[in-house]
Amino acid sequence: MHRHRIALLVALSASLMLAGGVGSASGVGASVRANATQTCPIINGIDPDFVVFNGPATIPGDGLVRQVSVFATESEAAKNLMSLTTVMKVGSSFSVASGVGLHDTTVHLLLTGTPGRTYTINWIATFDFGPHVCTSLLPGHQAFTVRVQ
Repeated sequence: MHRHRIALLVALSASLMLAGGVGSASGVGASVRANATQTCPIINGIDPDFVVFNGPATIPGDGLVRQVSVFATESEAAKNLMSLTTVMKVGSSFSVASGVGLHDTTVHLLLTGTPGRTYTINWIATFDFGPHVCTSLLPGHQAFTVRVQ
C-alpha cells in the first residue's frame, strides 16, 4: 500500500514539475552553491529534514561525463519511508530520476561537460511516509544549478 502511494506521488510530482516549467520561477537568477543543503521543516523548524546537492556549481567544458548526486534524509533516526524525485532540465530536454528508501535515499545524475550548457535540477522529496513534502518549486527553496564553462 505504501509503495503504491509513494509511486503515485512520485509520478504526480514529476508531472507537476514538468507542467510547471522546471527551472522557471525557482531557478531564475538563483544558483545553489556546490555541496548545498536545503532544510525542509514542517513548520517553524519542527522536524527539519534535509535535501543535499553533492557536486560542483560549475564543471569544465571538456566533454567528460561527471556524476553528481542529490541526497534526501530524515532528521530523526526513525526509519520512515521517503522518496526523492529530481527533474533535470538541459535546454529543452528533461531527465527524471527517483529513489525510495527508509530514512534516506540518493539520486545520481550524469552531467556532460558540453561548453555553454546549464543543468537545472529541481527536486521534490517526501518524508514521514508521504505527508511531509518539500520541493524546490515552493518559496524558500531553490533548484540546484550546474554550469559548464
